[in-house]
Amino acid sequence: MRTLNIVFLVTGYIHTFASVVHKLSVTGYKGKTVIINCQYNENESKEDKYFCTSLPFRVSCKDEIRSTKRYVWKHEGRFSLYDNPKENSFKVIIRDLNEEDRTTKYWCAVNKQGLLDNYSQVNLNILEDDCCKTSVSKVAYLGGSVTIDCKYPKGEENNVRYFCKKGLFDCKHLISTRTATYTKKDRFSLLNPVNEERIYKVNISGLTEEDAGTYWCAMKTTDGSISQLTDVTLSIVNWDDIQPKEETADTERAARLQCDYPDRHSQNEKFLCKGESPFTCKELINTTKQNEAVSQDRLSLWDHSRHVYFAVTITHSRPNDSGTYWCGSDRTWQPDNYTRIHLSVVEKTIKTETPASASASSAAPSPPAASVFTPDASVSPNSSSTTPQSAQNGTSVYIAGSLGLVLLVVVILPLLLIYRHTINKRRGAYLSPEQTVTNAENGEGDHGDRDYESIQERPEASDPGSAPPSIYVTCNFPTNPSDSLDYSTVSFHKSPDCTDDASVSTLTEGNPISATHVNGSSTSIYSAVRNT
Repeated sequence: MRTLNIVFLVTGYIHTFASVVHKLSVTGYKGKTVIINCQYNENESKEDKYFCTSLPFRVSCKDEIRSTKRYVWKHEGRFSLYDNPKENSFKVIIRDLNEEDRTTKYWCAVNKQGLLDNYSQVNLNILEDDCCKTSVSKVAYLGGSVTIDCKYPKGEENNVRYFCKKGLFDCKHLISTRTATYTKKDRFSLLNPVNEERIYKVNISGLTEEDAGTYWCAMKTTDGSISQLTDVTLSIVNWDDIQPKEETADTERAARLQCDYPDRHSQNEKFLCKGESPFTCKELINTTKQNEAVSQDRLSLWDHSRHVYFAVTITHSRPNDSGTYWCGSDRTWQPDNYTRIHLSVVEKTIKTETPASASASSAAPSPPAASVFTPDASVSPNSSSTTPQSAQNGTSVYIAGSLGLVLLVVVILPLLLIYRHTINKRRGAYLSPEQTVTNAENGEGDHGDRDYESIQERPEASDPGSAPPSIYVTCNFPTNPSDSLDYSTVSFHKSPDCTDDASVSTLTEGNPISATHVNGSSTSIYSAVRNT
């Protein structure tokens, strides 16, 4: 508690501050915050600073907050104080302004050791206005931009439009203007139109994660005091966190993408681009027309303004049309200005069964397919008229092929049977007496020093009661191969249809010997062959 210096005059009782530098007039809004800028002389930079209140008809000033340090924030309840000797001033923040602040007299003071303190009177005016009753929340996306509308009350037209970001204690200045209709500073721009709505707009572009936080729409007076109007909470969201709408299509039909937009964007430009990020995506189509189709390449866009959405149709859908699409109604990329769509296009092919494959199958032939659909096939109203013609052509080919196959089988099969019958008949004529040679299992065995081989002759027409004779061949291995002769005995059985004589030729030591007029049922003829 400090006692104010007063002066008594004979003419009456008057109390006043011994050293009043100047008076400050500050306007604040109920429930909000005000920053008061208290100036002092350069030679007072090392003195203690304090902020105090005095009640009516009192000669004392009560400290609300006092600081003995420079460049350090000091806090006491609703009050904060920061001394900045470089600017020969200290700031005082009062939060949560209320009705009592309206009737309280505040003083900025400098404690001067051994001398009278210097005081600056603060006239604080507390108002209420619709512009300052609510807080605003904004959601924007990484790399995008956001626009913030700042409404100010009547009577503030001559003050500076001020925009800052709230820190732990203070609000860092970002951009401001008094009379300019447009101001730009780095990524921030301020539009200050002259209108009856009393709104200035602040745009932040190239948003980063560090841009998230709380901002103030404020007004700044000529003495440097700042009155908070609206606090704005900004949230930054990564594009990858946005859930897309899933759309599927195939190459047999066109793909359709629907994009909703808010009512206030009905007159805005509508557009569609493709890419993982809306800032790097390739724009495909755009329009400002309503209720009218706009086409570009394989895309067409129709803005249904009455239903607040626009639709984009992609004809001749292809697998490479798959991907992420962004459609929007405002270039600032606000949350309600766009739609993220993930499109998947699959290739759909209908196979046609050929007559050859139908004949190879043991099952009954299935109905032929109309045609093979390719990704480049046109999807249009005329396509429905061409499909039946394709089906008729496929059916005609199938019927013709089937008839040809049947005719081939009917002609070739009898020819094959006739040919086989002819071959068998000729083979039977040459092999009329069938001969069967039996091996050791059928009577062959060891007959001393001779081996016998039984050959049975079966004439085509023989007496069923007579048994066929046996023909024996005796082979003797000589003791002296050079001098000995080999003898063979052959017994013939005449066929009743043949004459009584037979001619047999033999070879003895290289000279042919013929034996003719062999009569009887059985005749033995010997031939000798010398081994050389």
